[in-house]
Amino acid sequence: MKNTLIHEGLEKSKIRDFLSTQLETSQLAIIALKPQTVPYIDLNSVIQNDKLQIEYLKKRILYHEQILAVLTLIETNGWKEFDVSDYVDKDFSTGWLSFIGTEEEHKALINKIETNNG
Repeated sequence: MKNTLIHEGLEKSKIRDFLSTQLETSQLAIIALKPQTVPYIDLNSVIQNDKLQIEYLKKRILYHEQILAVLTLIETNGWKEFDVSDYVDKDFSTGWLSFIGTEEEHKALINKIETNNG
């Protein structure tokens, strides 16, 4: 099964797809985010490095707040996030999408995949 089809046929499938995509893109953004520095010359360069560190941390906080917001929306809908990367083919250009749903929906998805692959 293609990774982007894991929510197909479920209630609010587009919302689940969106939440899963937002989780993945925010997590990848955090991984890609690297602190910047300037070479040490004098106290001005130390101040500049401190300012760069603050900007880096502000961006990390923003991405973490986005993840928290998505996880809150998932929980509000009575869903959980499930890693299904061992069961699906990656076809999302930037990474793996998580399955967003209930325990029962997750079990049904895994059963469906295993039945179709077996």
